[in-house]
Amino acid sequence: MYNLEYTNGGCTSERCLVEVEGLVKVFNGEVRALDGLSLAVAPGRVYGLLGPNGAGKTTLIRVLATLLVPDAGSARVAGIDVRHHPEQVRARIGLAGQSAAVDEHLTGRRTSSWSAACMGCPATRPAAAAARSWSGSA
Repeated sequence: MYNLEYTNGGCTSERCLVEVEGLVKVFNGEVRALDGLSLAVAPGRVYGLLGPNGAGKTTLIRVLATLLVPDAGSARVAGIDVRHHPEQVRARIGLAGQSAAVDEHLTGRRTSSWSAACMGCPATRPAAAAARSWSGSA
């Protein structure tokens, strides 16, 4: 469990892509995975989360991706509150974990199509989007 010193990441509240203030997440009533975390990430920046196992990196990503609800504090992605409008956040983000492949024998294109179908994307759209991105015309 680590506390990061707050930095505004070079952005104002209106322009932050990610803004977290006083975020707390406790598991089983005793494990504080996030303990008052605050940070801000400006658009166009690459931001890395580094730390040992148990530091709260995955918990933070799960909160930002609306897979976990924080116990206290606030988090906004693209100006949208993750607690109050999770569906709007999910409509604007994508998340690929370390083991994104469902089946090790699926191609990247088929894995993308399967993931898009799970999110309700019509069958013709993911294939066309994948073809554009892989051909360099995205």
